[in-house]
Amino acid sequence: MLMVIFEFTVKSGKSQSYFELVESMRRQVENVDGFLGVERFQSCSDKNRFISVSKWRDEGAIREWGGQKEHKKVQEIGKKEIFDSFSLREVEVLREKSFSL
Repeated sequence: MLMVIFEFTVKSGKSQSYFELVESMRRQVENVDGFLGVERFQSCSDKNRFISVSKWRDEGAIREWGGQKEHKKVQEIGKKEIFDSFSLREVEVLREKSFSL
């Protein structure tokens, strides 16, 4: 399994715009063979800072998503209108342990 960790800061007042863009792309990403899910977290100390962690079966699935025309279009909107800054990391999960009651 691979994970994509997307850390970003939105411009003041642009959080809602970001979430509207994400929602508009939900169905497309969910249809990518190999997409396993995504979660987003907001900073406790900075309301404009977020982390999105998506899970993928393999690198091919990540590349398929990254190459989609609509995804590229939304990325450009984000760069021009929404984000102050961002970083993107692709990481391989070496080991996974879990516990639940």
